[in-house]
Amino acid sequence: MYVMVTDRSESRVFKVAAIGPMVSFSQPEEELDQSSNLHLIYQSGAKTFTYSVVNPDGEITRQEIYDYLDARPRLGMNQAGDIVVNGGVRRIKPGELPAVKLPDEMPLPAKP
Repeated sequence: MYVMVTDRSESRVFKVAAIGPMVSFSQPEEELDQSSNLHLIYQSGAKTFTYSVVNPDGEITRQEIYDYLDARPRLGMNQAGDIVVNGGVRRIKPGELPAVKLPDEMPLPAKP
């Protein structure tokens, strides 16, 4: 999947950026928010969907993975008017998990 930023007439290309792999039968959903950020969700694996947000400069500002369990992930809008992903289960990235200290890195308990 690629995103291309052009002028209104599509005669001048400003940027082309690779977003990620996509299955051939995927039907991507796209929405523009109030700040002209492009929100995309598309199927990137058997039961995996990729959600990406691209700013008007063509830079990917957010990318998340969702798994299809009970409901297919889809774009929607919350009560505040923000575009969100409804359905599916978001996969947490390793960098979002808290750091775990090994026992030898823990401070010794205070003696009574």
